[in-house]
Amino acid sequence: MSVEDIPKFGSIEVKSLKILLGGTGANIALVASRLDVPLTLLSKISRKFPEEILSPLHHRNIKLKLERGDEEGPICYIVDSREEQIAFMFQGPMNSPGFLYNIESRYCHFATSNPQWILSLMDKCRGKKVFDPGQEISYRWNSEDLKMAMNKSDIIILNRNEYEFAKNIIPDGKDLIITLGKEGCSYNGKIVKSKKMSGKSTVGAGDAFRAGLYASLYRGKDMLSACECANDIAGYYVENERSLDLLNWRVLCEDNDV
Repeated sequence: MSVEDIPKFGSIEVKSLKILLGGTGANIALVASRLDVPLTLLSKISRKFPEEILSPLHHRNIKLKLERGDEEGPICYIVDSREEQIAFMFQGPMNSPGFLYNIESRYCHFATSNPQWILSLMDKCRGKKVFDPGQEISYRWNSEDLKMAMNKSDIIILNRNEYEFAKNIIPDGKDLIITLGKEGCSYNGKIVKSKKMSGKSTVGAGDAFRAGLYASLYRGKDMLSACECANDIAGYYVENERSLDLLNWRVLCEDNDV
């Protein structure tokens, strides 16, 4: 729902309304697949989830493993004023753990999901474990489980607010990426600046950043270079109103100094 501003109280007019496929896992998969990264997406959804909404995930680079539950959802209601967003999440099938899989991927990205499922899947992951709890860090994770997930992780990704919430329990020795919006990101304390972007909606920018990160790592880049590319991918994604049509890793990252 697009609005002029997010009110502190009362009501406000909705300027436009769109129904789209979303969620951190789906968004990362959509962008990364267009950047020619092969991946597997694990998720839980309702048996009633509209197939036409899922259709963008039927891509040659995405292997889908969807578990179906009887509950509605998951559904996220996002109110977007371009610079700020507020989200209302109905978890539905995501409230309970799913099946356990042996995960052979080089990187396993644990995004918003049931904490107990994440902790169990971490033990089944052979590659690097990336913990990215998102906005759920403050209401789905208790302190004990959050510490456990961070200890099991190799890489932790947080935004500025999530970092402030969790900074006192982040273990030493973990690779830490903090996304900073238009300022770029920090990697283990080093600021990686982003190119200047015009004032477009930033919904999904963080997910595009993560997809760009994996596109770079998949091509053998070091983490600092991957963060630079991730900034460029996220910036392009925002500038082009979340269009996937012209996403090209080589053009946006490899040749960006030409």
